[in-house]
This record gives sequence, C-alpha cells and structure tokens, in this order.
Amino acid sequence: VNGWNFVENSNKLGVSKIKISDDWQIISHGTAAAGLIGASANNNKNSAGLNWKVRIMPLRAIANDGSGSFSDVIEAIDYSVANGVDVINLSLASDVNSSALEKSIKHAYNNNVVVVVAAGNNRFINRPEGDLDLFPLFPTCSDRSSAKNTVLGVTSVDQYYVVSRFANIGSCIDLSAPGENIYSTLYYEPASDYNDELVVLFAATPFSAR
Repeated sequence: VNGWNFVENSNKLGVSKIKISDDWQIISHGTAAAGLIGASANNNKNSAGLNWKVRIMPLRAIANDGSGSFSDVIEAIDYSVANGVDVINLSLASDVNSSALEKSIKHAYNNNVVVVVAAGNNRFINRPEGDLDLFPLFPTCSDRSSAKNTVLGVTSVDQYYVVSRFANIGSCIDLSAPGENIYSTLYYEPASDYNDELVVLFAATPFSAR
C-alpha cells in the first residue's frame, strides 16, 4: 500500500540520493523489516516473512544516514492512523523525549493501533547504557509513567532464549523475540552497488520487533 516519504515530502518511497558514505544497513533497514513481516514463502528463496498475505504501508521518516526529526516521525504515525493501519513498527530510538511524539503515540493507541518499538542495541559488557531503567530511550520508554501500555517495547533473545548480548534490558520492555541469525530481504539497486538481491544475516532488536 503506497505510503508517503516525509523526508523528501513526496510519494517516492525508494531511498534517494545514495552516497558512498551512506550505511548499507540503514539503506536496507526498511526493506529488511518488510521482508521479516511479509516476504513470500515457497519460492526457492532463503527467507520468509511471518505473514504471507500482509499489507504493508511503507513510510519514510528517517534519512539515509539514520538521522531524523520528531516532526517527520509524528507525521508518519498520524498519517498511518488516519489511513487505517492496524500495527505501527518503529525501529528508532532517542535519548531525548518528545511530548509531541508521546501525544501522537497515544492517539494511535486510542484508535486501537498497536505501536511496536525496538528496545535498542546499547548493552555490551560493562556498558550501563543498555539498562533502560538507568538510561531510558524513547519511544520505548514513553509510557513508563503512564497507566496505559501505549507501546510494546521488544528486545532480542538468541536461539536459546537468552537475552542477546547487545540487546537493551529494563522495565520499559514488554516482550522478547528472536533477533539473531535472522535472514531477510535487502535493498536492491545494482547501479548504486547494492547487488545482494535477497538475503543477509541480521542481529538487532529491531528485527525482534517484527
């Protein structure tokens, strides 16, 4: 379902103006997310999504380098709610809170839209930043002082159901799901040297949040 590009303010949803300095993981992030959610099965490819008949509305609110603005994210959330989505997936995090973003998420919640948020990947050995109770990230923790669970914060576990070494922890997290050794689709554009057509190995909490 065609959505909107809030970064360039157009209906052209593909990644634009690719530069050598751009991070290929950021470029492919939305495509990988879509594949985990709904890539077709039984087609001799090495990945398949969770729901083979899902309808996906791509909304671009983050630039090629991973930066973005609260206003673009808020517009994307409000747009999706206005156009009847059932679930919003947010693979983004900020150490700065935004009351306007909280209001937008509450609006989605009040319209029966499930908002799923990745917990983040800051936790490494002797790195306290991975404890969201000490260093909260938003919007994962945007409902921590609310009586309503307006977002579902998701962190990653490995194949043994142990929290991944990189995955954030804390009371802001509601669910855990597999987030290591996950194959999915890639952004494909040979003219820009994006030659891997379909699969790559991912490990991150955003891929648990699908």
